[in-house]
Amino acid sequence: LSPASLLNLRPMPRRRGRFLRASVSALAIGGGMGAAGSAGADPCTGDTTTLTCTYTDADELNVIDLSGTGLETVEITNDATLNASTDYQSISSGISADFSGAAGSSDTPGGQAGADVTLTNQGAITMTGSGTPGWTPDNVTGIQIRTNGGDGAQPDSKGDGGRGGDSGQVTITNSAAITIDASAVQSLSVPVYGINVQAEAGAGGDMQSGSGDQRGGNSGDGKAVTLDNSGAITLGSQDNPLRVGTDGRAIRIVTEGNSG
Repeated sequence: LSPASLLNLRPMPRRRGRFLRASVSALAIGGGMGAAGSAGADPCTGDTTTLTCTYTDADELNVIDLSGTGLETVEITNDATLNASTDYQSISSGISADFSGAAGSSDTPGGQAGADVTLTNQGAITMTGSGTPGWTPDNVTGIQIRTNGGDGAQPDSKGDGGRGGDSGQVTITNSAAITIDASAVQSLSVPVYGINVQAEAGAGGDMQSGSGDQRGGNSGDGKAVTLDNSGAITLGSQDNPLRVGTDGRAIRIVTEGNSG
């Protein structure tokens, strides 16, 4: 595949700028929604194993939302100022990247590894809302990176369960301010994070019982997360404090193995 064939972005109605959402796989990139920028330039290039995306203010974006499976290396560079509203369905992060591995199958029991993700962010991120979005997100986050390993599976014939996939490695360099206004969160049940990283290994799959010496699959390994943050992270304000009943952190990082 040529880099030009990898990304297919369809315009969506303009609301306070543009949204970019792409669906990525090891074979192709497509089925996404969003806009590639005012000049029509393609912000992402890559092949079947790598993806590189670069964004500037010329792209006129509110959020960056990328996801997919099957990639090995993802590099994201953002210099654009992002002003995201949680009023819009499914938008709860300024920058969101989920490149977790796929689960194993009965034919190929081993879980897939998550991609190694590198993010360099120099664009300020502000999250706001009107107070009545009509939906409840999993969390509200300035920057969210997920690269979990896929779970192992049970084989279709007698044999060992598949090993869980390793998580990807994550490297984040953030030098810009991240601000989450109290208006962006309308429910005490919604966690709030300035930066949220999840790099969890996949669980091992069950063995297929039968005569012989079968065993369940091992867990994958949780890989390293490196964060260099020099940007101010502000959750709420003195005049309008953030109210969170579950979890609220400037930085949350989880990297761990799983069950075998």
